[in-house]
Amino acid sequence: MTQSSVQPYQFTWFDWFCLWYPPGWLILFNRHWQHYHLDPDGWNGLEYALFLIPGGFYLALLIRWLRLGRRFPYTETTEFHPDYQQAFRDELLAPIITHYFRAELHNLEHLPQNQPLIVAMNHAGMCFPWDFLGLAYLLGKTEGWVVQP
Repeated sequence: MTQSSVQPYQFTWFDWFCLWYPPGWLILFNRHWQHYHLDPDGWNGLEYALFLIPGGFYLALLIRWLRLGRRFPYTETTEFHPDYQQAFRDELLAPIITHYFRAELHNLEHLPQNQPLIVAMNHAGMCFPWDFLGLAYLLGKTEGWVVQP
């Protein structure tokens, strides 16, 4: 992690609201990232508030683009940080997966212990990223697996 802040992310009332209201999860993810990484081009409070209304993300994107002098934010190439993955999993994914989705793992004995695993799903909608995140969280929690890109 690039920021020296090792303190765990502390939820504010706004974060608890965003956790309760699923469109606010994007705000949580960004606030969590900015807590652990230096991100001078990150989102600000007004832009976060716009995330909560329909179409507000695009308005926030335009406002941030104007705020940054009509340029896109700098992108830094980062390497895999298992410490940040652990913090993200424990501080954000855990409450979402356990309290919102109430996910559970069953039949772990059927998973290969020494071979790669391929996960295939067949359903429509925007739920598939949450399936993968939930599976990665639960496998990391129960089996100690680390998911890498």
